[in-house]
Amino acid sequence: MRQKILDHGTGALADYELLEMLLFNVIPRRDTKPLAKSLLAHFGSWLSICQASKRELEDCHLGAKTIVMLQFIRQCAASLAMTDTHNPFCFADWERLLVYADRYTQGDVATGTRVIYVNNRNELLLDHFLTDESDIVSLHQQIAELALDVNATALILVYIAPRRPANVIAQHVLGLKHALRPLSIEVYDALLVGENWKKSLHQEGLLGEDE
Repeated sequence: MRQKILDHGTGALADYELLEMLLFNVIPRRDTKPLAKSLLAHFGSWLSICQASKRELEDCHLGAKTIVMLQFIRQCAASLAMTDTHNPFCFADWERLLVYADRYTQGDVATGTRVIYVNNRNELLLDHFLTDESDIVSLHQQIAELALDVNATALILVYIAPRRPANVIAQHVLGLKHALRPLSIEVYDALLVGENWKKSLHQEGLLGEDE
């Protein structure tokens, strides 16, 4: 397998072969091909494997080292996507947003609210942490000014380990949508995230147009 990569590059390997090689690093002296194929069959894709929670991976009878390795790959992918300035991260679909949001599901991430600003191609422009949310009017003004500064056409809110119920947060988000409407800046979604879990207020139907 290593020689195949040296001769033809990683593009010559099937998904199960890539996973097989990675598994071999944490499960030595064992044929990891059956496990690689089994995981792909169970989860359906590489992306779904890397997005799986610790409990879901444990249910597949994976050891602690294997689970850490798979979650590490997820974090590396998210970090690489954020730091590539020549090819900015693009939120092309829901799955891509989940990949990016993985960085906020770990226990050592600061709790609070972040605002992700994107352009009209849904490319990441700025990921900003809100330091003061006590004054709603000032908060809306701060978000609007930053959106105009970076020429954003839309934004996504991320509430990390939120202490308020989803319906209360949704009311605040609807208020922000109303405040940004005259500037033609959209609020695509608001994610509530915690350690190994995520919830989309848009997908929950809580961000319908306010009256």
